[in-house]
Amino acid sequence: MIDRKMSLVLIAVVFGVAAFALSAFQPQTMKFAVVNLADLAEKSKLGMREKKNFDGLRTKYSSLIQFMNTNKVMKREDASKLVEIWRAEKPTPAQTTEMEAIKTAAQKNSDELRTLISKLNPTQEEQTKIREMSSLAQGTEDMLDQLDKLLGQAMQAQASAKQADVLNRARAAVQKVGKRDGYTLVLESNVAPYGATDITDDALKVMD
Repeated sequence: MIDRKMSLVLIAVVFGVAAFALSAFQPQTMKFAVVNLADLAEKSKLGMREKKNFDGLRTKYSSLIQFMNTNKVMKREDASKLVEIWRAEKPTPAQTTEMEAIKTAAQKNSDELRTLISKLNPTQEEQTKIREMSSLAQGTEDMLDQLDKLLGQAMQAQASAKQADVLNRARAAVQKVGKRDGYTLVLESNVAPYGATDITDDALKVMD
């Protein structure tokens, strides 16, 4: 009878130890989340501000190309100076005055050339002036393709740099939320679009 009781006790102890061991070595509960980084970057205040700045820069460069394409009669050094000042982020008052003077002269000369070309019988002096002004216009025309390419490359480089900065800050916000809320792993929503908590809005609040 004693042996039977001892056996039952031993069995109970063994099962108790086994149960404890199983619970002790079970992995911790994994907590997953997803985030839409593209939305986070685009909807953040920083992302919207950078987009607005880029759109403004694109409009600024487009207006420069359009102006030079319409008013081509200017010296090459004036055209180069115009581009230099136009590209300046914050031109000085002196630069602004110089730029306006170049633009006014280019508009006046280009209008004059158009008037001269429209004459049926220009005088010898007018023909000479037409040739001189046409030569200046051709010089500006030759610049335009190269300028368009240069400005396009500058815009692309700036856009890439700003995009990288916004994404880095978005990732930092995601990491902060992940650590704060105890997530084991945060995936982009295009990798795991279903079955996990979306923390995009939470990360947006942190980023802003």
